[in-house]
Amino acid sequence: MPLVISRELANLAAGGYVAMRAATALKHAAMQPGNAGAIVAAGGLPPLVALLHPNTAAQLQDEAAAVLRAICLGNGGHRAAVCDAGAVPPLILLLASSAAETQEQAAGLLGSLAMQAAVADAIARDKGVGPLLDVCCSGGCDGARLDAANALLALAAASDACRRALIEAGARATLDALQREGRPPSLQHVAAAALQRLPVPPLVDTVPTNVVEALESAPPCPLEPVPGFLQGAWRRRYIRRTIDEHGTLGEPSTAPVWYVQTAHAFVDVRARHGDRAQGETMAFAGVITAASTLPPGAGSWAFGGGKRVSWHACHNWDPAVADFEARWHAALADGAPYETEDIGDFVPVEAWSGTVWRETDPDRTLEEEWERVDDGGGRFFAARRGSALLCVAGDHFGFVSDSGERPAPSATGTAPACFYAVGRVGAVGEQQQQGGKGRLVPWRIEMCTEEALEGTTLILPGASAAEWTCLPGCTLMWPLSEAGDLDDDDAVEPQEASGHLHGLVFSGCV
Repeated sequence: MPLVISRELANLAAGGYVAMRAATALKHAAMQPGNAGAIVAAGGLPPLVALLHPNTAAQLQDEAAAVLRAICLGNGGHRAAVCDAGAVPPLILLLASSAAETQEQAAGLLGSLAMQAAVADAIARDKGVGPLLDVCCSGGCDGARLDAANALLALAAASDACRRALIEAGARATLDALQREGRPPSLQHVAAAALQRLPVPPLVDTVPTNVVEALESAPPCPLEPVPGFLQGAWRRRYIRRTIDEHGTLGEPSTAPVWYVQTAHAFVDVRARHGDRAQGETMAFAGVITAASTLPPGAGSWAFGGGKRVSWHACHNWDPAVADFEARWHAALADGAPYETEDIGDFVPVEAWSGTVWRETDPDRTLEEEWERVDDGGGRFFAARRGSALLCVAGDHFGFVSDSGERPAPSATGTAPACFYAVGRVGAVGEQQQQGGKGRLVPWRIEMCTEEALEGTTLILPGASAAEWTCLPGCTLMWPLSEAGDLDDDDAVEPQEASGHLHGLVFSGCV
């Protein structure tokens, strides 16, 4: 096969029918295992990229793009190499082609390239967002429009720089129109998913200075963030464990588990922490990272070459973590967190929708299926204060207050020594602070693993921001309240019965 590949690569320079036949042969070869790498190793990218330029016949442009698309499938290194070979600028030009097939091939290849964050940034820098939006709205065929929308979705999931480029290009209005009236119907779903990943406009005009300082002073994190498709709020569908030495999986357990994850932090509530009647009473929280690049086809990414995910429990209900500060330091200090046995590999269950994923440990002793109920919509926040950790992903929050002690139940009216909760909130509207100094935006808790909190409002006073340490990956300025020019004396003091947990206020708690 290497000799055949070398021959067909040489034929690309012949032009006409010979070049077309060679490109088609390379396309079919690239779809076979191992051949994509052989084409790259043989120096095939520069001549293929050269065929994307305007002086090439449209059909040959299409076939060259199809070859490159096959080469990129499931390989981030190949995506980066195609970008380095100069493919992005001519592909953006091809989006304006009058040929629907050319638009579709260009949009499809850009969508594949955008799955690599660094390449997605290059597409945004080269002004690729506007042409992709144009194809979404008025492309020559349904396939072109759908591929362009998928490219925008990949950009929206890639980085803050790409999301800024989308917003500056007016993507919010276009995607909103497409999710309501786009054709085909699958275009509506992709547009809605992309729109969810764009940051929402701020709820207030003025953000307190100490809030801005808290975010700007967030320490750099040497850890690799988890892939974007794993960030958000999740519900476990089931877990199955092996029951014999052959790896046979037992019957599934559907005990409720809720989970909130940002780029670097997580809160996991396996069962209501005070209820031991259900057996396994696990709840933990801390740092999450991706590491150990896996061979193609073996990892967390749908198309191979993924990162293995590991969790580092800085807080744990059972067994308790006695020195949580040491755990946090070990997990964040130098990019080499302490050893953990909590490691998982992920694969999608329902194609690349990002909705349902299956997790297994490296030894294949268990299998869990998770459903993402909130992808965060680009809105993430994580901060800690002493023994407390708050994670926010879209409309879901996870909160932990755990000193590692397990004394007798706390006295009424004081914060418990151990508290874990995951919940969903809905804004109850803006409320004017006394004296007109700022606006408070509390969240009403609609669902919570601590049922007593449902119906209350969750508030994080703006004056408390300086007391919290923001973790990397925040896209929200301050998720639970944003108030301008508040003095310490103006911090929220609910007049009704309330519970206070390390700066959080649950207004209306019984």
